[in-house]
Amino acid sequence: MAKKSAHRRGRYKKTTWTEVESVRLAELLNEKTPYREIARILGKSRSACEGHAFRMGFTQSLKITDEEPLDEPIYTSRLCLGCLQHFQSHGFGNRLCGPCKRGLNRNR
Repeated sequence: MAKKSAHRRGRYKKTTWTEVESVRLAELLNEKTPYREIARILGKSRSACEGHAFRMGFTQSLKITDEEPLDEPIYTSRLCLGCLQHFQSHGFGNRLCGPCKRGLNRNR
């Protein structure tokens, strides 16, 4: 038998967020409180707190690192799948060079 989710087991009630809860969530996030602790304080699931925080505009992770944030995007040299020429890719899913994306490269 499949395990029921926490709100189906009765641990959490499925309720809408009140204004007071939203303000308290924002305060706790600004204090760098972990989501597990926030969920315990507010009486909601961790995923509910994460989801509401994301919808409120808190998109950054609460992981604290010593590294400085990158100002410049990282580019990787990749082989274009259309024309087989090397180009500067900005991500793993970027597999076509600009001209091939726009349909300008007819060397296929």
